[in-house]
Amino acid sequence: MPKQGWSSAACVRVVRVLLMGLIVALATDAYASGGDASCFGLYSRSRAVPGTRGCAISVAGGTPGGMGNYSCINRLDLIDSFCNTPTASAPEASCPVGDPVYPATGVTTLSETDFVSGGDTPLVFKRTYRSSPFVRTDAGFGTNWFHNWQRQLNLAKAGEVSPQVIAYRDDGTKLTFIKDAGQWRATGGTPFTLTESASGWMVTDLTTDTSETYSAKGVLQTVRTHERRVTTLTYSDANTPTSVAPEPGLLIEVTRHADDSVPYYDLVLRFAYDAKSRITQLTAPGGAVTRYGYDQHDNLVSVTWPDGYLRRFAYENTAFWTLLTGVIDETGSRIATWTYDAKGRAIAVSHPDTTRNMQFAYGDGKTTVTDNRQSTTLNFAQIGGVQHPVSSSSTAGSTSSTWDASGNLLTDTAADGSNTEFTYDAIGRPVRSVRRNDQGTQITTMRYADSTSLRPSLVAMPGKIRAFVYDTAGNATGISELTTDDPTGARGLDASTAGGQKRTYGMTYDSFNHLKTMQVYTNGVMSSNWRMTTDATGNSRDWLDSVSGRTAGIYLRDARQEFHADR
Repeated sequence: MPKQGWSSAACVRVVRVLLMGLIVALATDAYASGGDASCFGLYSRSRAVPGTRGCAISVAGGTPGGMGNYSCINRLDLIDSFCNTPTASAPEASCPVGDPVYPATGVTTLSETDFVSGGDTPLVFKRTYRSSPFVRTDAGFGTNWFHNWQRQLNLAKAGEVSPQVIAYRDDGTKLTFIKDAGQWRATGGTPFTLTESASGWMVTDLTTDTSETYSAKGVLQTVRTHERRVTTLTYSDANTPTSVAPEPGLLIEVTRHADDSVPYYDLVLRFAYDAKSRITQLTAPGGAVTRYGYDQHDNLVSVTWPDGYLRRFAYENTAFWTLLTGVIDETGSRIATWTYDAKGRAIAVSHPDTTRNMQFAYGDGKTTVTDNRQSTTLNFAQIGGVQHPVSSSSTAGSTSSTWDASGNLLTDTAADGSNTEFTYDAIGRPVRSVRRNDQGTQITTMRYADSTSLRPSLVAMPGKIRAFVYDTAGNATGISELTTDDPTGARGLDASTAGGQKRTYGMTYDSFNHLKTMQVYTNGVMSSNWRMTTDATGNSRDWLDSVSGRTAGIYLRDARQEFHADR
Protein backbone atom coordinates (compact mmCIF):
# COMPACT_ATOMS: atom_id res chain seq x y z
CA MET A 1 0.00 0.00 0.00
CA PRO A 2 1.31 3.43 -0.84
CA LYS A 3 2.44 5.63 1.99
CA GLN A 4 0.96 9.12 1.94
CA GLY A 5 2.83 11.85 3.77
CA TRP A 6 0.88 14.29 5.92
CA SER A 7 3.06 17.17 4.82
CA SER A 8 2.21 17.00 1.11
CA ALA A 9 1.59 20.65 0.29
CA ALA A 10 0.19 19.74 -3.11
CA CYS A 11 -2.44 17.51 -1.54
CA VAL A 12 -3.51 20.23 0.87
CA ARG A 13 -3.87 22.76 -1.93
CA VAL A 14 -5.71 20.47 -4.31
CA VAL A 15 -8.10 19.36 -1.59
CA ARG A 16 -9.50 22.90 -1.51
CA VAL A 17 -11.79 22.07 -4.42
CA LEU A 18 -12.79 18.77 -2.88
CA LEU A 19 -14.10 20.11 0.43
CA MET A 20 -17.29 18.67 1.79
CA GLY A 21 -20.39 20.65 2.66
CA LEU A 22 -22.36 21.37 5.78
CA ILE A 23 -22.01 19.56 9.10
CA VAL A 24 -22.63 15.83 9.01
CA ALA A 25 -25.57 14.76 11.08
CA LEU A 26 -25.83 11.25 12.39
CA ALA A 27 -26.85 8.41 10.14
CA THR A 28 -30.24 10.10 9.63
CA ASP A 29 -28.70 12.07 6.77
CA ALA A 30 -27.14 8.98 5.28
CA TYR A 31 -30.22 7.56 3.59
CA ALA A 32 -31.26 7.67 -0.02
CA SER A 33 -34.27 5.65 -1.10
CA GLY A 34 -34.22 3.45 -4.17
CA GLY A 35 -31.45 1.58 -5.90
CA ASP A 36 -29.96 -0.35 -2.98
CA ALA A 37 -32.83 -0.57 -0.51
CA SER A 38 -31.76 0.66 2.93
CA CYS A 39 -32.82 -0.30 6.44
CA PHE A 40 -30.06 1.79 8.00
CA GLY A 41 -31.96 5.02 7.36
CA LEU A 42 -34.84 3.63 9.43
CA TYR A 43 -32.56 2.42 12.22
CA SER A 44 -31.06 5.88 12.60
CA ARG A 45 -34.55 7.26 13.28
CA SER A 46 -34.81 4.99 16.34
CA ARG A 47 -32.37 7.32 18.17
CA ALA A 48 -30.19 4.31 19.00
CA VAL A 49 -26.52 5.12 19.60
CA PRO A 50 -24.07 2.77 17.83
CA GLY A 51 -21.37 1.38 20.11
CA THR A 52 -23.56 1.38 23.24
CA ARG A 53 -24.84 -1.72 25.04
CA GLY A 54 -28.49 -0.78 24.54
CA CYS A 55 -28.21 -0.02 20.84
CA ALA A 56 -29.86 -3.20 19.52
CA ILE A 57 -32.80 -2.91 21.92
CA SER A 58 -33.29 0.73 20.96
CA VAL A 59 -33.29 -0.15 17.26
CA ALA A 60 -35.78 -2.98 17.71
CA GLY A 61 -38.10 -0.89 19.84
CA GLY A 62 -37.69 2.52 18.25
CA THR A 63 -37.50 1.89 14.50
CA PRO A 64 -40.64 3.26 12.80
CA GLY A 65 -43.08 0.40 12.23
CA GLY A 66 -45.51 -0.41 9.47
CA MET A 67 -45.82 -3.19 6.93
CA GLY A 68 -43.19 -1.62 4.69
CA ASN A 69 -40.62 -1.66 7.50
CA TYR A 70 -41.37 -5.09 8.93
CA SER A 71 -38.48 -6.83 7.19
CA CYS A 72 -35.98 -4.24 8.44
CA ILE A 73 -37.12 -4.55 12.04
CA ASN A 74 -36.54 -8.29 11.84
CA ARG A 75 -33.13 -8.18 10.16
CA LEU A 76 -31.04 -8.96 13.23
CA ASP A 77 -27.87 -9.14 11.11
CA LEU A 78 -28.37 -5.58 9.85
CA ILE A 79 -29.20 -4.30 13.33
CA ASP A 80 -25.99 -5.96 14.52
CA SER A 81 -23.99 -4.17 11.81
CA PHE A 82 -25.65 -0.83 12.51
CA CYS A 83 -24.90 -0.98 16.23
CA ASN A 84 -21.29 -2.04 15.77
CA THR A 85 -20.18 0.78 13.47
CA PRO A 86 -18.85 4.08 14.89
CA THR A 87 -21.13 7.08 14.46
CA ALA A 88 -20.36 9.12 11.34
CA SER A 89 -17.89 11.93 11.99
CA ALA A 90 -17.65 15.29 10.27
CA PRO A 91 -15.84 15.30 6.92
CA GLU A 92 -12.39 16.80 6.85
CA ALA A 93 -10.35 18.76 4.33
CA SER A 94 -6.99 17.30 5.32
CA CYS A 95 -5.17 14.58 3.44
CA PRO A 96 -5.20 11.03 4.87
CA VAL A 97 -1.91 9.65 6.18
CA GLY A 98 -0.53 6.18 6.77
CA ASP A 99 -2.59 3.44 5.12
CA PRO A 100 -4.60 5.73 5.09
CA VAL A 101 -6.20 7.47 8.11
CA TYR A 102 -7.85 10.89 8.26
CA PRO A 103 -5.93 12.52 11.13
CA ALA A 104 -8.66 14.83 12.47
CA THR A 105 -11.31 12.14 12.87
CA GLY A 106 -9.30 8.91 12.97
CA VAL A 107 -11.35 7.42 10.14
CA THR A 108 -9.67 4.60 8.22
CA THR A 109 -10.29 4.47 4.48
CA LEU A 110 -9.10 2.04 1.84
CA SER A 111 -9.82 1.91 -1.92
CA GLU A 112 -9.23 -1.05 -4.23
CA THR A 113 -9.96 -1.47 -7.93
CA ASP A 114 -11.36 -4.79 -9.15
CA PHE A 115 -11.75 -3.86 -12.82
CA VAL A 116 -10.44 -1.20 -15.19
CA SER A 117 -10.89 -1.36 -18.94
CA GLY A 118 -8.63 -0.02 -21.63
CA GLY A 119 -9.62 2.90 -23.79
CA ASP A 120 -9.30 6.65 -23.62
CA THR A 121 -11.92 6.86 -20.85
CA PRO A 122 -11.70 3.57 -18.91
CA LEU A 123 -14.67 1.88 -17.30
CA VAL A 124 -13.73 1.31 -13.65
CA PHE A 125 -15.16 -0.71 -10.78
CA LYS A 126 -13.73 0.33 -7.41
CA ARG A 127 -14.53 -0.48 -3.78
CA THR A 128 -13.91 1.95 -0.91
CA TYR A 129 -13.95 1.11 2.80
CA ARG A 130 -14.62 3.79 5.40
CA SER A 131 -14.57 2.89 9.11
CA SER A 132 -17.16 5.60 9.84
CA PRO A 133 -19.29 5.80 6.68
CA PHE A 134 -21.39 8.76 5.62
CA VAL A 135 -23.89 6.51 3.85
CA ARG A 136 -24.98 3.02 4.85
CA THR A 137 -26.60 0.61 2.40
CA ASP A 138 -27.98 -2.86 3.06
CA ALA A 139 -27.03 -4.06 -0.42
CA GLY A 140 -23.71 -4.07 -2.23
CA PHE A 141 -20.61 -5.05 -0.28
CA GLY A 142 -22.17 -5.27 3.14
CA THR A 143 -21.03 -3.12 6.00
CA ASN A 144 -18.86 -0.01 5.52
CA TRP A 145 -17.89 -0.72 1.89
CA PHE A 146 -19.18 1.40 -0.99
CA HIS A 147 -18.55 0.99 -4.72
CA ASN A 148 -18.29 3.74 -7.31
CA TRP A 149 -21.61 2.86 -9.01
CA GLN A 150 -23.55 3.31 -5.76
CA ARG A 151 -23.55 7.08 -6.16
CA GLN A 152 -26.89 8.43 -4.99
CA LEU A 153 -28.78 11.51 -3.84
CA ASN A 154 -30.32 12.03 -0.41
CA LEU A 155 -33.46 14.07 -1.14
CA ALA A 156 -34.99 13.94 2.34
CA LYS A 157 -34.54 17.70 2.83
CA ALA A 158 -34.96 18.85 -0.78
CA GLY A 159 -38.42 20.27 -0.12
CA GLU A 160 -37.84 21.84 3.30
CA VAL A 161 -37.80 25.55 4.15
CA SER A 162 -34.00 25.49 3.84
CA PRO A 163 -33.65 23.03 0.95
CA GLN A 164 -30.66 20.69 0.93
CA VAL A 165 -29.57 17.76 -1.23
CA ILE A 166 -26.67 15.48 -0.35
CA ALA A 167 -24.83 13.70 -3.17
CA TYR A 168 -22.80 10.65 -2.19
CA ARG A 169 -19.83 10.34 -4.51
CA ASP A 170 -18.03 7.30 -5.92
CA ASP A 171 -16.02 6.73 -2.72
CA GLY A 172 -18.95 7.33 -0.35
CA THR A 173 -17.92 10.88 0.58
CA LYS A 174 -20.67 13.49 0.65
CA LEU A 175 -21.23 16.67 -1.30
CA THR A 176 -23.90 19.11 -0.11
CA PHE A 177 -26.03 21.38 -2.27
CA ILE A 178 -28.19 24.20 -0.91
CA LYS A 179 -30.82 26.21 -2.77
CA ASP A 180 -29.99 29.89 -3.09
CA ALA A 181 -32.27 32.30 -5.00
CA GLY A 182 -33.91 29.37 -6.77
CA GLN A 183 -30.61 27.78 -7.85
CA TRP A 184 -28.84 24.78 -6.35
CA ARG A 185 -25.29 25.60 -5.28
CA ALA A 186 -22.54 23.30 -4.03
CA THR A 187 -21.07 24.28 -0.67
CA GLY A 188 -17.38 24.59 0.10
CA GLY A 189 -16.39 25.76 -3.37
CA THR A 190 -16.70 22.25 -4.81
CA PRO A 191 -16.80 22.21 -8.65
CA PHE A 192 -20.21 20.59 -9.13
CA THR A 193 -23.65 21.77 -10.22
CA LEU A 194 -27.09 20.31 -9.47
CA THR A 195 -30.18 20.82 -11.62
CA GLU A 196 -33.71 19.57 -11.04
CA SER A 197 -36.26 18.56 -13.68
CA ALA A 198 -39.72 17.03 -13.75
CA SER A 199 -38.24 13.55 -14.22
CA GLY A 200 -35.27 13.69 -11.87
CA TRP A 201 -31.93 15.32 -11.16
CA MET A 202 -28.57 15.96 -12.81
CA VAL A 203 -25.15 16.42 -11.18
CA THR A 204 -22.38 17.85 -13.37
CA ASP A 205 -18.66 17.72 -12.58
CA LEU A 206 -17.26 20.98 -13.93
CA THR A 207 -13.68 19.69 -13.95
CA THR A 208 -14.46 16.90 -16.45
CA ASP A 209 -17.79 18.01 -17.96
CA THR A 210 -19.28 14.68 -16.88
CA SER A 211 -23.02 14.64 -16.15
CA GLU A 212 -24.88 12.14 -13.97
CA THR A 213 -28.65 11.67 -14.17
CA TYR A 214 -30.67 10.46 -11.20
CA SER A 215 -34.28 9.37 -10.85
CA ALA A 216 -36.82 11.39 -8.89
CA LYS A 217 -35.87 9.18 -5.92
CA GLY A 218 -32.15 9.91 -6.22
CA VAL A 219 -31.09 6.66 -7.89
CA LEU A 220 -28.19 6.89 -10.37
CA GLN A 221 -29.38 6.18 -13.93
CA THR A 222 -26.69 7.29 -16.39
CA VAL A 223 -23.26 8.92 -16.54
CA ARG A 224 -22.30 10.85 -19.69
CA THR A 225 -18.76 12.05 -20.40
CA HIS A 226 -17.67 15.04 -22.45
CA GLU A 227 -16.71 12.61 -25.26
CA ARG A 228 -20.30 11.30 -25.34
CA ARG A 229 -19.59 7.97 -23.70
CA VAL A 230 -22.74 6.98 -21.83
CA THR A 231 -22.80 4.52 -18.95
CA THR A 232 -26.26 3.12 -18.18
CA LEU A 233 -27.19 1.38 -14.94
CA THR A 234 -29.76 -1.42 -14.88
CA TYR A 235 -31.51 -2.51 -11.69
CA SER A 236 -33.33 -5.71 -10.82
CA ASP A 237 -37.12 -5.92 -10.95
CA ALA A 238 -39.82 -8.50 -10.30
CA ASN A 239 -38.75 -10.46 -13.40
CA THR A 240 -35.08 -10.77 -12.43
CA PRO A 241 -34.10 -14.36 -11.53
CA THR A 242 -33.43 -14.78 -7.81
CA SER A 243 -30.11 -16.38 -8.73
CA VAL A 244 -29.05 -12.91 -9.90
CA ALA A 245 -30.82 -10.66 -7.36
CA PRO A 246 -33.18 -11.62 -4.51
CA GLU A 247 -35.22 -8.39 -4.64
CA PRO A 248 -36.00 -5.44 -6.92
CA GLY A 249 -33.85 -2.32 -6.94
CA LEU A 250 -30.40 -3.96 -6.95
CA LEU A 251 -27.78 -2.93 -9.50
CA ILE A 252 -27.28 -5.84 -11.91
CA GLU A 253 -25.59 -4.25 -14.96
CA VAL A 254 -23.35 -1.32 -15.81
CA THR A 255 -23.11 -0.74 -19.57
CA ARG A 256 -20.67 1.67 -21.25
CA HIS A 257 -21.53 2.79 -24.80
CA ALA A 258 -19.74 5.27 -27.05
CA ASP A 259 -22.02 7.31 -29.31
CA ASP A 260 -19.59 6.89 -32.20
CA SER A 261 -19.47 3.11 -31.77
CA VAL A 262 -21.93 0.21 -32.09
CA PRO A 263 -23.44 -1.92 -29.27
CA TYR A 264 -21.15 -4.81 -30.21
CA TYR A 265 -18.26 -2.89 -28.64
CA ASP A 266 -20.10 -1.94 -25.46
CA LEU A 267 -18.46 -2.74 -22.13
CA VAL A 268 -20.75 -4.47 -19.63
CA LEU A 269 -20.22 -5.27 -15.93
CA ARG A 270 -22.68 -7.78 -14.45
CA PHE A 271 -23.41 -8.44 -10.77
CA ALA A 272 -24.93 -11.34 -8.86
CA TYR A 273 -26.14 -11.26 -5.23
CA ASP A 274 -26.78 -13.67 -2.38
CA ALA A 275 -30.00 -13.91 -0.37
CA LYS A 276 -28.88 -10.97 1.81
CA SER A 277 -28.47 -8.67 -1.23
CA ARG A 278 -24.66 -8.75 -1.03
CA ILE A 279 -22.61 -8.81 -4.23
CA THR A 280 -21.07 -12.25 -4.61
CA GLN A 281 -19.88 -12.04 -8.19
CA LEU A 282 -18.66 -9.46 -10.71
CA THR A 283 -18.47 -10.58 -14.34
CA ALA A 284 -16.29 -8.34 -16.47
CA PRO A 285 -16.30 -7.88 -20.27
CA GLY A 286 -14.80 -11.03 -21.72
CA GLY A 287 -16.28 -13.21 -18.96
CA ALA A 288 -13.64 -12.92 -16.21
CA VAL A 289 -15.25 -13.40 -12.79
CA THR A 290 -14.33 -11.80 -9.44
CA ARG A 291 -15.94 -13.37 -6.34
CA TYR A 292 -16.65 -11.87 -2.91
CA GLY A 293 -17.10 -13.49 0.51
CA TYR A 294 -18.59 -12.24 3.82
CA ASP A 295 -18.65 -13.08 7.52
CA GLN A 296 -21.65 -13.34 9.86
CA HIS A 297 -21.58 -9.57 10.47
CA ASP A 298 -21.91 -8.68 6.75
CA ASN A 299 -18.25 -7.66 6.55
CA LEU A 300 -16.50 -8.19 3.22
CA VAL A 301 -13.76 -10.69 4.12
CA SER A 302 -12.44 -11.98 0.80
CA VAL A 303 -11.98 -11.06 -2.84
CA THR A 304 -10.99 -13.76 -5.32
CA TRP A 305 -9.79 -12.31 -8.59
CA PRO A 306 -10.10 -14.06 -11.99
CA ASP A 307 -6.48 -15.28 -11.81
CA GLY A 308 -7.27 -17.13 -8.58
CA TYR A 309 -5.43 -14.77 -6.26
CA LEU A 310 -7.19 -14.25 -2.93
CA ARG A 311 -7.21 -11.05 -0.87
CA ARG A 312 -8.60 -11.15 2.66
CA PHE A 313 -9.76 -8.58 5.20
CA ALA A 314 -9.82 -8.96 8.99
CA TYR A 315 -12.27 -7.37 11.46
CA GLU A 316 -11.01 -8.25 14.95
CA ASN A 317 -12.14 -5.29 17.06
CA THR A 318 -14.43 -6.60 19.81
CA ALA A 319 -16.23 -3.29 20.42
CA PHE A 320 -16.96 -2.43 16.78
CA TRP A 321 -17.18 -5.55 14.63
CA THR A 322 -17.20 -3.54 11.40
CA LEU A 323 -13.77 -1.94 11.89
CA LEU A 324 -11.14 -3.10 9.41
CA THR A 325 -8.13 -4.34 11.37
CA GLY A 326 -6.03 -6.09 8.75
CA VAL A 327 -5.36 -6.87 5.09
CA ILE A 328 -3.85 -10.20 3.98
CA ASP A 329 -2.43 -10.22 0.46
CA GLU A 330 -2.31 -12.91 -2.22
CA THR A 331 0.75 -14.58 -0.67
CA GLY A 332 -0.94 -14.97 2.72
CA SER A 333 1.11 -12.16 4.27
CA ARG A 334 -0.57 -9.61 6.52
CA ILE A 335 0.48 -6.32 4.95
CA ALA A 336 -1.33 -3.85 7.22
CA THR A 337 -2.87 -3.78 10.71
CA TRP A 338 -5.07 -1.06 12.23
CA THR A 339 -5.70 -0.56 15.95
CA TYR A 340 -8.55 1.58 17.32
CA ASP A 341 -9.54 3.37 20.53
CA ALA A 342 -12.85 3.11 22.40
CA LYS A 343 -14.43 5.67 20.04
CA GLY A 344 -13.51 3.70 16.94
CA ARG A 345 -10.69 6.03 15.90
CA ALA A 346 -7.51 4.57 14.44
CA ILE A 347 -4.62 4.94 16.89
CA ALA A 348 -1.99 2.86 15.07
CA VAL A 349 -1.17 1.48 11.64
CA SER A 350 1.55 -1.17 11.45
CA HIS A 351 3.28 -3.09 8.65
CA PRO A 352 5.92 -5.78 8.21
CA ASP A 353 8.18 -2.88 7.22
CA THR A 354 8.20 -1.12 10.59
CA THR A 355 9.55 2.11 9.09
CA ARG A 356 6.04 2.67 7.71
CA ASN A 357 4.31 2.36 11.09
CA MET A 358 2.31 5.29 12.46
CA GLN A 359 0.59 6.17 15.73
CA PHE A 360 -2.19 8.70 16.35
CA ALA A 361 -2.97 10.51 19.62
CA TYR A 362 -6.12 12.66 19.74
CA GLY A 363 -6.69 15.81 21.75
CA ASP A 364 -9.13 18.71 21.72
CA GLY A 365 -8.98 19.93 18.12
CA LYS A 366 -5.60 18.36 17.48
CA THR A 367 -3.93 15.07 16.59
CA THR A 368 -0.32 14.02 17.08
CA VAL A 369 0.97 11.73 14.33
CA THR A 370 4.17 9.79 15.06
CA ASP A 371 6.21 7.88 12.50
CA ASN A 372 9.76 6.52 12.54
CA ARG A 373 11.21 10.01 11.93
CA GLN A 374 9.30 12.43 14.14
CA SER A 375 6.08 13.44 15.84
CA THR A 376 3.88 16.04 14.20
CA THR A 377 0.99 17.80 15.91
CA LEU A 378 -1.83 18.79 13.57
CA ASN A 379 -4.41 21.36 14.66
CA PHE A 380 -7.90 21.56 13.18
CA ALA A 381 -10.88 23.91 13.18
CA GLN A 382 -14.41 23.13 12.08
CA ILE A 383 -15.54 25.53 9.35
CA GLY A 384 -18.96 25.00 7.81
CA GLY A 385 -19.16 21.54 9.33
CA VAL A 386 -15.83 20.42 7.85
CA GLN A 387 -12.63 19.78 9.80
CA HIS A 388 -9.92 21.99 8.26
CA PRO A 389 -6.18 21.84 9.05
CA VAL A 390 -5.07 25.21 10.46
CA SER A 391 -1.53 24.53 11.68
CA SER A 392 1.10 21.90 12.37
CA SER A 393 4.34 21.70 14.30
CA SER A 394 7.24 19.27 14.36
CA THR A 395 11.02 19.26 14.53
CA ALA A 396 10.99 19.99 10.78
CA GLY A 397 9.16 23.27 11.34
CA SER A 398 5.66 24.70 11.51
CA THR A 399 2.92 25.24 8.96
CA SER A 400 -0.31 27.24 9.01
CA SER A 401 -3.41 27.67 6.86
CA THR A 402 -6.39 30.01 6.95
CA TRP A 403 -9.79 29.51 5.33
CA ASP A 404 -12.82 31.65 4.62
CA ALA A 405 -16.34 30.81 5.79
CA SER A 406 -17.04 28.94 2.54
CA GLY A 407 -14.07 26.62 3.01
CA ASN A 408 -11.79 28.29 0.47
CA LEU A 409 -8.08 28.23 1.33
CA LEU A 410 -6.90 31.82 1.87
CA THR A 411 -3.29 31.41 3.01
CA ASP A 412 -0.89 28.49 3.19
CA THR A 413 2.46 28.79 4.96
CA ALA A 414 4.91 25.89 4.58
CA ALA A 415 7.60 24.75 7.01
CA ASP A 416 10.30 26.43 4.91
CA GLY A 417 8.60 29.79 5.41
CA SER A 418 7.17 30.10 1.90
CA ASN A 419 3.68 31.53 1.81
CA THR A 420 0.87 31.47 -0.74
CA GLU A 421 -2.25 33.66 -0.72
CA PHE A 422 -5.40 32.91 -2.74
CA THR A 423 -8.23 35.15 -3.94
CA TYR A 424 -11.59 33.94 -5.29
CA ASP A 425 -14.51 35.30 -7.28
CA ALA A 426 -18.13 35.40 -6.13
CA ILE A 427 -18.76 31.73 -6.95
CA GLY A 428 -15.56 30.44 -5.36
CA ARG A 429 -13.26 30.13 -8.39
CA PRO A 430 -9.59 31.04 -7.74
CA VAL A 431 -8.66 34.24 -9.59
CA ARG A 432 -5.29 35.14 -8.09
CA SER A 433 -2.46 33.51 -6.17
CA VAL A 434 0.60 35.18 -4.68
CA ARG A 435 3.52 32.97 -3.66
CA ARG A 436 6.45 34.34 -1.67
CA ASN A 437 9.62 32.38 -0.98
CA ASP A 438 13.38 32.86 -0.92
CA GLN A 439 13.33 33.18 -4.71
CA GLY A 440 11.04 36.21 -4.57
CA THR A 441 7.37 36.69 -5.40
CA GLN A 442 5.39 34.85 -8.08
CA ILE A 443 1.87 36.01 -8.92
CA THR A 444 -0.69 34.20 -11.08
CA THR A 445 -3.87 35.92 -12.27
CA MET A 446 -6.77 34.14 -13.97
CA ARG A 447 -9.83 35.27 -15.92
CA TYR A 448 -12.57 32.82 -16.92
CA ALA A 449 -14.34 32.30 -20.24
CA ASP A 450 -17.82 32.57 -18.73
CA SER A 451 -19.65 33.08 -15.45
CA THR A 452 -20.05 29.44 -14.41
CA SER A 453 -17.39 27.08 -15.81
CA LEU A 454 -13.79 26.45 -14.79
CA ARG A 455 -12.47 27.16 -18.30
CA PRO A 456 -9.87 29.97 -18.23
CA SER A 457 -9.75 32.62 -20.93
CA LEU A 458 -6.58 34.41 -19.78
CA VAL A 459 -3.85 33.36 -17.34
CA ALA A 460 -0.97 35.68 -16.43
CA MET A 461 2.08 34.30 -14.63
CA PRO A 462 5.72 35.27 -14.19
CA GLY A 463 7.13 35.95 -17.63
CA LYS A 464 4.18 34.83 -19.75
CA ILE A 465 0.47 35.12 -20.56
CA ARG A 466 -1.71 32.32 -21.91
CA ALA A 467 -4.97 32.89 -23.80
CA PHE A 468 -7.63 30.24 -24.53
CA VAL A 469 -10.48 30.04 -27.06
CA TYR A 470 -13.28 27.43 -26.99
CA ASP A 471 -16.00 26.11 -29.27
CA THR A 472 -19.66 25.80 -28.25
CA ALA A 473 -19.00 22.34 -26.77
CA GLY A 474 -16.30 23.70 -24.46
CA ASN A 475 -13.34 22.25 -26.36
CA ALA A 476 -10.19 24.38 -26.43
CA THR A 477 -9.72 25.30 -30.10
CA GLY A 478 -6.93 27.80 -29.65
CA ILE A 479 -4.17 28.44 -27.11
CA SER A 480 -1.61 31.22 -27.33
CA GLU A 481 1.39 31.60 -25.04
CA LEU A 482 3.27 34.89 -25.13
CA THR A 483 6.33 35.87 -23.12
CA THR A 484 6.16 39.18 -21.20
CA ASP A 485 8.48 41.67 -19.55
CA ASP A 486 6.88 40.96 -16.14
CA PRO A 487 9.24 38.62 -14.20
CA THR A 488 6.97 38.31 -11.14
CA GLY A 489 3.49 38.43 -12.68
CA ALA A 490 2.66 41.52 -10.60
CA ARG A 491 1.24 43.40 -13.59
CA GLY A 492 -1.10 40.54 -14.31
CA LEU A 493 -3.00 40.76 -17.59
CA ASP A 494 -1.59 44.26 -18.23
CA ALA A 495 1.95 42.98 -18.77
CA SER A 496 3.52 43.89 -22.11
CA THR A 497 4.06 41.15 -24.71
CA ALA A 498 5.82 43.43 -27.22
CA GLY A 499 8.92 41.80 -28.68
CA GLY A 500 8.29 38.53 -26.87
CA GLN A 501 8.17 34.94 -28.07
CA LYS A 502 4.88 33.40 -29.15
CA ARG A 503 3.68 29.82 -29.35
CA THR A 504 0.18 28.98 -30.56
CA TYR A 505 -1.89 25.80 -30.73
CA GLY A 506 -4.89 25.25 -33.00
CA MET A 507 -7.20 22.26 -32.48
CA THR A 508 -10.22 20.80 -34.25
CA TYR A 509 -12.69 18.18 -32.98
CA ASP A 510 -15.30 15.86 -34.42
CA SER A 511 -18.95 15.82 -33.34
CA PHE A 512 -18.06 13.45 -30.49
CA ASN A 513 -15.52 15.91 -29.03
CA HIS A 514 -12.56 13.78 -30.05
CA LEU A 515 -9.43 15.76 -30.86
CA LYS A 516 -8.82 15.33 -34.61
CA THR A 517 -6.06 17.78 -35.56
CA MET A 518 -3.56 19.96 -33.73
CA GLN A 519 -1.17 22.47 -35.25
CA VAL A 520 1.64 24.09 -33.27
CA TYR A 521 3.38 27.31 -34.34
CA THR A 522 6.42 28.95 -32.77
CA ASN A 523 6.81 32.60 -33.71
CA GLY A 524 4.66 32.01 -36.78
CA VAL A 525 6.51 28.91 -37.99
CA MET A 526 4.69 25.55 -37.90
CA SER A 527 6.60 23.09 -35.72
CA SER A 528 4.11 20.19 -35.76
CA ASN A 529 0.88 19.21 -37.49
CA TRP A 530 -0.84 16.26 -35.83
CA ARG A 531 -3.74 14.22 -37.19
CA MET A 532 -5.64 11.79 -34.97
CA THR A 533 -8.10 9.01 -35.87
CA THR A 534 -10.34 6.76 -33.77
CA ASP A 535 -11.24 3.09 -34.17
CA ALA A 536 -14.56 1.24 -34.09
CA THR A 537 -14.65 1.35 -30.28
CA GLY A 538 -14.48 5.15 -30.26
CA ASN A 539 -10.95 5.09 -28.84
CA SER A 540 -7.74 6.55 -30.26
CA ARG A 541 -6.29 4.63 -33.20
CA ASP A 542 -3.31 6.55 -34.55
CA TRP A 543 -1.45 9.85 -34.44
CA LEU A 544 0.60 11.28 -37.32
CA ASP A 545 2.73 14.43 -37.38
CA SER A 546 3.18 15.48 -41.01
CA VAL A 547 6.02 17.86 -40.14
CA SER A 548 8.36 15.39 -38.43
CA GLY A 549 6.91 12.19 -39.86
CA ARG A 550 6.42 10.76 -36.39
CA THR A 551 3.57 8.27 -36.02
CA ALA A 552 2.05 6.10 -33.29
CA GLY A 553 -1.00 3.90 -33.20
CA ILE A 554 -3.06 1.10 -31.68
CA TYR A 555 -4.37 -1.59 -34.02
CA LEU A 556 -5.93 -4.31 -31.88
CA ARG A 557 -8.07 -4.12 -28.71
CA ASP A 558 -9.57 -6.99 -26.72
CA ALA A 559 -12.99 -7.26 -25.05
CA ARG A 560 -11.77 -4.96 -22.28
CA GLN A 561 -10.67 -2.45 -24.98
CA GLU A 562 -7.07 -2.90 -23.86
CA PHE A 563 -4.63 -2.71 -26.77
CA HIS A 564 -2.64 -5.77 -27.80
CA ALA A 565 -0.91 -4.44 -30.92
CA ASP A 566 0.55 -1.04 -31.55
CA ARG A 567 3.23 0.68 -33.55
